[in-house]
Amino acid sequence: MIRKQIATFDELLADAYCIATIKGLITRYTQKVGKYVDYSDLESIAMEGAWNALCSYNPEKSAFTTHLHNTIEYKLRTFCYKSRKKYNKMREICKHRVDLVSIKNEYYKNHSNPALEIINDLDDEEKSILIDKFIGNYTNIEMAEKYNVNNQETMRLKIKKILHKIQNQ
Repeated sequence: MIRKQIATFDELLADAYCIATIKGLITRYTQKVGKYVDYSDLESIAMEGAWNALCSYNPEKSAFTTHLHNTIEYKLRTFCYKSRKKYNKMREICKHRVDLVSIKNEYYKNHSNPALEIINDLDDEEKSILIDKFIGNYTNIEMAEKYNVNNQETMRLKIKKILHKIQNQ
């Protein structure tokens, strides 16, 4: 079967086979890493990969659908690997705490624990957000509802800001 040449992003989004490829990859990675990556994040990364595939496609090397699949899969795999690494790092940091009351306990103020020292610099809401995300396994949608945030994207950015704050300490 000869497929028509796809030249624009709109044509890519209108092509049923390309959309099926993208959704299939997103679904597969959601099943693998849904615990620590939201579906919407994977969707964004997949669309970015589709755009990159469209920009970097060379018809002399492969079929567009093959190039599309490989580019998106590489982007998703890289993103998931980095996300899993961050998730495991934060889980390790948060594992040292029992709850917010124990953090405020005088014992932790007088004894050195690197994970607690990092978290003690955060305010109570930031601590609570990290506990919910990495220990309670809340999704960004659930957290957005709990913390009265407009949507899951805003919540994701808030978590990212907290993690960036921790990394820069």
